[in-house]
Formats: sequence, structure tokens, C-alpha cells
Amino acid sequence: MRFRGLDLNLLVTLEMLLVERNLTRAAERLNLGQPAISNALSKLREHFDDELLTRQGREMARTVFAQQLLKPLQDTLQQIKGVAMARPGFDPSTATLTYKIVASDYISIVLLGSLILHVERIAPHVRIEILPLTDDAIGKFSRGEADALVRPAGRTFLASTEQRELFIENFICIAGRKTDVGAEITAEQFCTLKRAVPPYKTYWPTAMIDGDTSGVSVPMPFSAIPWFVARSDYIAVVPERLAAIYEPILELRRIRLTTPIPPVPFIAQTHSDGGGDPFKMWMLDQMVLAAR
Repeated sequence: MRFRGLDLNLLVTLEMLLVERNLTRAAERLNLGQPAISNALSKLREHFDDELLTRQGREMARTVFAQQLLKPLQDTLQQIKGVAMARPGFDPSTATLTYKIVASDYISIVLLGSLILHVERIAPHVRIEILPLTDDAIGKFSRGEADALVRPAGRTFLASTEQRELFIENFICIAGRKTDVGAEITAEQFCTLKRAVPPYKTYWPTAMIDGDTSGVSVPMPFSAIPWFVARSDYIAVVPERLAAIYEPILELRRIRLTTPIPPVPFIAQTHSDGGGDPFKMWMLDQMVLAAR
């Protein structure tokens, strides 16, 4: 379909090019060949009368116009995807419903804020309520008093659930300027140091390297860990998405673990009887969109 001379299918390609800033990676994610992605970029440059991406050394950078274009482009594509995923019997524009999600503060920071804003644009009367990840909240989900649970994959809280993979997270070790530690450490060394850890670490991948320890570990919410580490001689293993948010505003440095933690998929799950509820299935789809 064309609109004012532009093939609208190219908008998806444009978003990927501006996000990746690399033709090879964009082609891989779109399952296109290198000639096709190069041809698409040429057509987009011609239509917008702008280079969009320019070479700077080994990297490509967005032009000023492309930087201004990216956010409204992403918003428009999300709205289109949301409409495409709407189910019969559920009208996002008029629905007045509440959706309760059990999630950690980490998930609230990196995902649920975006979800709320995304849903607000296409379903302005839908309310999202976030329940902190506690044993009581997990119990509410098990009893059907909460609609969804967002968690690392690999641990089953309920067998009869629908679920969606949201993203795959990497975990990194961070330290502040006061921490006397080199650029890399072993898992054994990590366990002897003072560590900030999430309060529910039994649900968390850091347990892979946080076994028998001689160091001190202090439980605290995820949102507090980067601030505490930056101002102390503690270290921590945190999700890379979380670290990336705090690194520009805090004096943090990354410490390489000689035994890296494998990437971990995060999923959203809802009760299997929600499969007959168009609203609940629609909300799962919106979480997938917000996670991209």
C-alpha cells in the first residue's frame, strides 16, 4: 500500500534501520538479504530527501531528521500493531477494565512504564495496576486475583497458563568507584565480596553464581541497587537493561565475570482460562509489543 508515494511496508524497515544503525543487523532481524535492505534504504532516502543514516568511522549515526522521526514512527507502528492484534468482542477504544500485573520493580522500570503509555494511547480507559513481586502477590496470581505474572522463564508457578516471551536479558556485574576490584573477577571472587542482591533471589538467575559465600550480601529492591553500588564498595549482578538506564547518571563501571551468566528469557503468563477472554489475550499481546 502506498501513501503519498511511500510504500508503507518500508516504515517497518525504516524503524529497524534507525534502531539498529547497521544494515547487516537490520537485514537479519527482518529476514531480508543485504541487497533488499540497501535498496529499501535508498528508497527511504529518496522519499524523505534525507540521508537518514550517515557513516561515522565504523558506525552509522542517525541524522538530525532521522532522530526526530524515530519516536513518532515507533508510536505509529505500535498503534497499528495494537489494532491488528485486537480480538473480536473487545474494543480497546471504549473498554473500561483493570488489568493487574505481578512484577518486580526491575520489570516496572524497563517494561511496564512503556506498557502503560502504549495502552493509554489505544485504550485510554483501561487501567493497569502493578503488584510488587512478593509471595503474597504470587499467591494472588495463583488464586486468580491477578491477571498476569512477569518473571524469568524456567520456574513454573502454575502449570495451566498461557504465556508469551517478552525479551531475553543479559546480566552484568557492576561496581562503583569505591570498590577495590579489577576489570574482571571469577565467580569465586564474586562470592567473597560485599554484594547487593534482590530480595527474591531464589527466583533470580544470579543464584547461578551466588552459592556458598564468605562475603556479605544485602537484599534490596532492584531500583535501589545501582544507587547503592555507586556510593559504596559493594558490587552487584543486575540486568543489563537496568544498568543501561542508570549508567548515564551514576558513576558505575562494568566488571567482567570470567564465568558469564547465560542470557535469560523473561515471560508474561496468564491463566489458561484467560484464553477465552479477549481482553486478557489482548493485554498479553500489548506486553509483547511494549517489550520490543
